[in-house]
Amino acid sequence: ASVLGKKSIQINFDKSGWELVKDVGSGTQVYIRGPASYYDEDQGKDIRVSDIPYVGSFAEGDGEVLFTAFHNETQITQDVEKMLDWFATRTRSSKLARATREIARKDKDDKVLQEIVDTIGSDQEKTYEFKASGKDFGLIVNFEGGAELLVEVIAPDGSTVASEKVTEPPYIKEKIDAKGGTYKFRVKGEKISENNMPIVLSVFGS
Repeated sequence: ASVLGKKSIQINFDKSGWELVKDVGSGTQVYIRGPASYYDEDQGKDIRVSDIPYVGSFAEGDGEVLFTAFHNETQITQDVEKMLDWFATRTRSSKLARATREIARKDKDDKVLQEIVDTIGSDQEKTYEFKASGKDFGLIVNFEGGAELLVEVIAPDGSTVASEKVTEPPYIKEKIDAKGGTYKFRVKGEKISENNMPIVLSVFGS
């Protein structure tokens, strides 16, 4: 939901229930979670859970599988319509995202803590948030060549941790001495040869 500029989105579920995804593999990226109910035959009653994956993806061969718990037609809302646009961006950026994950996981103790896939144009500025637990983390900003970006990392107290112009992808900011709180990543398109250039941000750490 962060690429829509929101912490939550509206989805209309027109069915009383569906087959829930209760667990995901280590290679699965989950982008949206939310509440759901299911009927437990052993207990003979409906069970309410609060953290079920709604949208996720995983690599398969040379491509990627994208799963949604909602239908893209009967349950359309303005937020879901924007999500569909994001799906198209996600599909276009799948190879870039996989390459970014490989960089993030080069240290066997590291994992992807948050992944953002978006697009950016010239003179366009995007801001994303990451809630740090207090443990050190790193940031990767990956994009296609032939562009110039300004990348800034802002600490919870408003101080600037990093501010760099980047012309060669990927940009890697190794372990940031993190404090608990919300960090902001600001990306500005200084020079971009095409509109809606895909970018991938990956926050990684142990």
